[in-house]
Amino acid sequence: MYLGVIRFSSLLIIVNVLVGCGGTGETRSPLLHLNMPQPIARLIHKVTPIEAVHTQSSASLRPVYLRGRVKQRIPLLNGWIYQLQDNTGSIWVMTPTPAPKVGEEILIKGLIHYEAIPVAGEDLGEHYIEEQEQIQQEKSDSAQ
Repeated sequence: MYLGVIRFSSLLIIVNVLVGCGGTGETRSPLLHLNMPQPIARLIHKVTPIEAVHTQSSASLRPVYLRGRVKQRIPLLNGWIYQLQDNTGSIWVMTPTPAPKVGEEILIKGLIHYEAIPVAGEDLGEHYIEEQEQIQQEKSDSAQ
């Protein structure tokens, strides 16, 4: 487990160096209102804004629902990591299954994790999501 945390810390640092520390700017278009089946539609009121995930002080054992558009995706040896963005910010999501395509809007269920990254006495750690389930996918015109 500890070795996995060290590997993920290293991965976060590498990803941030390669793609930059993205801001929390708004997306260019508002999230799509999908025509969803009733059980999924009931989950919408439980969707957590990504900005709220970043304000938590630690990991959470309770699942959260996040909805946003996939901005980037990176293959790993044992899965994928992809960046999910809504109009409040963005967050990295780890999944053992194939990542959704860039441009797709998705609704996911996942667990919040926090990875402390101490640098020169400061904690530059980040929150990330361990995906449990992809609930809804909607392809956009720009999805590849």
